[in-house]
This record gives sequence, C-alpha cells and structure tokens, in this order.
Amino acid sequence: ILTRTRSPRKSRLAPYIFGIFLAVVVTISVWSVGVLLVTALLVAPAAAGRNWAASAASMFWVAIAVSACSGQIGLYLSTRPEINTATGATVVLVTIFIFIISFYSRHRN
Repeated sequence: ILTRTRSPRKSRLAPYIFGIFLAVVVTISVWSVGVLLVTALLVAPAAAGRNWAASAASMFWVAIAVSACSGQIGLYLSTRPEINTATGATVVLVTIFIFIISFYSRHRN
C-alpha cells in the first residue's frame, strides 16, 4: 500500500518501515529459536520460491505459501507423540524438504 500511493513522501518511507519491521521480527525470532533456525527460516522458503517462480512477484507469493505450509505441517508433526521433536527444528526440516522437492522439480522441466 505504501509503495503504490501518489505521494512521494509515503513511497520513500516504505523501505525503512519494511527494514524496521524485518529487524524486529529477526531479533525476536533469534531470541526464541536461535540463529541457525532463523537463517534457515528466512532463506529456504525464498529459495524454494525462486525455483518455482517466473518473476519476483510470484516468488514472493510462492515463498509465503511455502512458509505457511511448512509452518503448519511442522507444527502438526512436532505435536505427534511418535515423532517427539522440537517445533522449530521440525518446521525447518519440512521447509528444507519442500526446497529439495522444488529443486528437483525445477531441473526436470
């Protein structure tokens, strides 16, 4: 919304607002799940999105879909008593699994 307004002042603020928001999210995430998991949670969905997308806009939406799906699946799997793993690590494993699927499905086409 901020980048598509007619006022140039509001458009100039969008990258700074996004940067501040991203810094706050990463800081809170590092505190709660750790540096390695945050790095994997930031990079793997974008990499999977890049494998399946034709443009930057579609990569954005595919990365969001990969993040949402891997979060839900990882949360579900970590609550299963027969699996008994940490939630953050399970979400990252599901995300990496989706990335591997995207990597091989990209190269087959």
